[in-house]
Amino acid sequence: MNHKLLLLILFSAVSTVSFSQLYVSSGETVTVSTSGDLNLQESLVNNGTITNLTLGGSGTGNTIGGTGSIGTLIVNTTGTFTASSGMQTITSLLTPTAGTLAAGGYVTLQSNSSSTAYGTSG
Repeated sequence: MNHKLLLLILFSAVSTVSFSQLYVSSGETVTVSTSGDLNLQESLVNNGTITNLTLGGSGTGNTIGGTGSIGTLIVNTTGTFTASSGMQTITSLLTPTAGTLAAGGYVTLQSNSSSTAYGTSG
């Protein structure tokens, strides 16, 4: 079954989706209509595009890898997510609500002629 169709069916069936581990392939896009509807509680490899993502859960040792983009990223965890390779580009908003995002030089806030990503305080 096509991955995009599977995600469409999954998102249509429930209002809030939680994943343990998520891998987004290069050239693929995961579109989430509302911030907080995609809540990741374990490691992420993102080589594509994610529109809205919340890093949640309570684990330690969660990593972020790959070279991709995330529109809105909310960090709301009692644990730590560590960016360990590649480069994740935040294109809209970074909101650190709780927990730790250890960027390690692998996360950037994008600025271009049409928009500038920014961070808020939790």
